[in-house]
Amino acid sequence: MTDSSSQTSRARIVTGVTVLFAGIAAFLAWRQSMDAPGSDEAFVRADTVAIAPRVAGPIVDLRVRQGSHVNAGDTLFMIDPRPFDLAVANAAALEGAALAQVQIEQRRDLQLRALCAAADAEVIGARAVAVERRATLARVTAMADGGFATAQELDVARAALASSEALLLAAEGAAEAARAAVSELSSVEAQVMALRASLDMARLERRFCEVTAPVSGTVIALDFAVGTHAMPGIPLFQLLVDDTWTVDAPLLEGHLKDLRVGDAAEVWVMTDPSRRFECVVESIGVGVRPTDEINIGGIPFVRRELDWVRVAQRFPVRLRVIDPDPSLFRLGASASVIVHPGTGPGDAR
Repeated sequence: MTDSSSQTSRARIVTGVTVLFAGIAAFLAWRQSMDAPGSDEAFVRADTVAIAPRVAGPIVDLRVRQGSHVNAGDTLFMIDPRPFDLAVANAAALEGAALAQVQIEQRRDLQLRALCAAADAEVIGARAVAVERRATLARVTAMADGGFATAQELDVARAALASSEALLLAAEGAAEAARAAVSELSSVEAQVMALRASLDMARLERRFCEVTAPVSGTVIALDFAVGTHAMPGIPLFQLLVDDTWTVDAPLLEGHLKDLRVGDAAEVWVMTDPSRRFECVVESIGVGVRPTDEINIGGIPFVRRELDWVRVAQRFPVRLRVIDPDPSLFRLGASASVIVHPGTGPGDAR
């Protein structure tokens, strides 16, 4: 009985010590999670640029393949330029014809302006004659009233004035017609401007046949070959932009209260878990949509049953990797993170 009681006591002591240490370990783990929250469900991401042509046509030259690295400005592929070359030639011919017409109209305009000046001079001369004959009629009329001029002389003065006034009207009409003809040059010049804009557009579309890389990066999602008919605005593949690696980590809402943009963090990716990379908090999520949310006609649906255990929500936190290794980082790769609230880059504990 004594040995049995002693064994029972020792077993209880061992059990108590084990429970005590387990509790201490659990408390330390909880404390660690509060001081340095983390997640093993993070994933790697990076900025991408969709590559889409701006003109339609079959692809005749493909300069890249899946996984190729390109620099900004490098040629990615070429669209058949022949229709666009013809469009440029046609627009250039139309502009040339319009320019030739402008030269003709300019010479004609000079002639018309000379005629216009002559017509204005005729108007001035006719107006002077009309003024002089009007004065003559006034004098003859006064002399006839005094008996010093005959009725025949008065009729001659009146006829001369009527003739001069008719000549003045004819001169003014000719001058107006000359001025109207001069205005035709401006319409031809406007046509030249429109055709020049069409030529510039044709040349621009010709340049769009050569699709170049807008940024430096790696080709991904390429799944076509030479001969594929490209359509404007429809992406053919994407570029994974260099030096834009980030990690999205879902963190529990209770861990966000002490977290700030700029806090330091650590990340390791599953391609090589032995290496850790420094990160900095770039953004903290401010909203998520519950997966069981149902909205019918604007009225939210609420379940009748209740959960006895409340599950904490998680919000995405984006971390920018300071010095990533491109050979290890892959878009969508699994990663683990530890965030250190209240620290700056390089101060991770």
